[in-house]
Formats: sequence, C-alpha cells, structure tokens
Amino acid sequence: MVTFLYSGSSPNYEIVAVASRREEYGKQLANEFGIPHVFREPAELIGHPNVNLVVVLPPAPQHAALVRAATAAGKDV
Repeated sequence: MVTFLYSGSSPNYEIVAVASRREEYGKQLANEFGIPHVFREPAELIGHPNVNLVVVLPPAPQHAALVRAATAAGKDV
C-alpha cells in the first residue's frame, strides 16, 4: 500500500510524506521524488501536521477504512 500526502493548494503542492508497508519501496519513492518523510503505517502519515490532502492508493479492501481515517482527521481526500 502506498499513500501520498500533499501539503499546499493546487496547483502548487508539495509531497511531504509517503507510507508503504514495504519499507524499502517507501524509501525508494522518497529518494526518487525528494519526499522528506517515510512511514510504514498510514495512521502516522495521516497524522502528519503538514498534511492537508491525502491520496489513498491501497488495495481495494483497505481503501474505505483509510479514507474514513483521513476524513476523521480533518484531511481532504
């Protein structure tokens, strides 16, 4: 599962974090795109204070729960 978190407003946004249960993959994305924060748990990513928009891209069975968690945290999804 990979989730990107964006901070800022469109069209000028900044990717501030990525979450992946596969830690090496998360680090690879962070290095490739200059993303400053890498998390293994989506909850940590959702709780990041500089995030105002969450793009949720997990397998289908996990999607609804992550969308609910992000909206409950006051994030745009």
